Amino acid sequence: MTLWPCSTGYLGRDIVPVFAKAANEGQFASFKVLTSSTPKDELKSIASNKVAIVQVDYANPASLESALEGVDVLVSTLGMGTWTKVAQDNLLQAALASKVKVYFPSEWGVDLDISPYPFPALNVKTKHVEEARQAGLKTVVFVVGLFSELILAPIFGCWTAPNAVNIPDSGKRKGVFTCKKHIVQYTLRAVILASQDPAKFPDKVRVWDDNRPWDEYVAELEQVLGRELVKNVIPKEQLVQDFATEPSFTGLGRLLTADGLTDYSDNHNELLNPGEKFFKRQTVGETLKEIKSRSPGSHVASRISNIPFD
Repeated sequence: MTLWPCSTGYLGRDIVPVFAKAANEGQFASFKVLTSSTPKDELKSIASNKVAIVQVDYANPASLESALEGVDVLVSTLGMGTWTKVAQDNLLQAALASKVKVYFPSEWGVDLDISPYPFPALNVKTKHVEEARQAGLKTVVFVVGLFSELILAPIFGCWTAPNAVNIPDSGKRKGVFTCKKHIVQYTLRAVILASQDPAKFPDKVRVWDDNRPWDEYVAELEQVLGRELVKNVIPKEQLVQDFATEPSFTGLGRLLTADGLTDYSDNHNELLNPGEKFFKRQTVGETLKEIKSRSPGSHVASRISNIPFD
């Protein structure tokens, strides 16, 4: 079995070392990493007899088709943007030509199937999934809610005054968060299971680390920080207006929360991590503790501000 995460950006750079380790341990036969730029020393260092680093041209379908030869499972972590639409389209055509068995497109967010809000940037992703499935390719959409790191950003002065937290509509609504390292682990387990029996694996997987009301999130964060936070409760009407004026991934997440659509009681946590056998789920407060331990003081803000949420 060969696996191919595409792109080594925000999520891809975390996936690559974990998948490389899994390949070297024999969890799957081989692992290829697709990159559009000249591989840096850090990326080159993971190469082994089971891990290959391959440079390709996303604008050249022939380059992609050649690189995907023998690939069973394709995992894409390409981001959003005009150039990535062309890359994703070429990647899909190459996957079809190379007889890839299972495709994980670049999703890693909220459940777009239940969203009533038009958002062109994400509608492109939805259309891409439809095209892949219509072409007969087993396509698995991966739903993780929001990255846990997102809830921490405003606290440290990203987008708002420091020591504040933005609460969509009501503290009684559930938010859904998964920290990045566990998105990677959930993905690894999904890839292994899907490769064993593609037909039986779900077409959409919903997972999370933390799925609680916002009141509970805020209380936990205040306890970890040892101080009270300014609670900016944003009414539903304001969320709708803000999203209409400037659509964003963050705004969409808040709207879905306000509508009660981020309660992921129906999920696949047990399928991919039964009894938390492979890792222990992590609350947003535990994520904050972890980030603080790695980056004491003011460095926490700079670390969180590097997250490309929109």
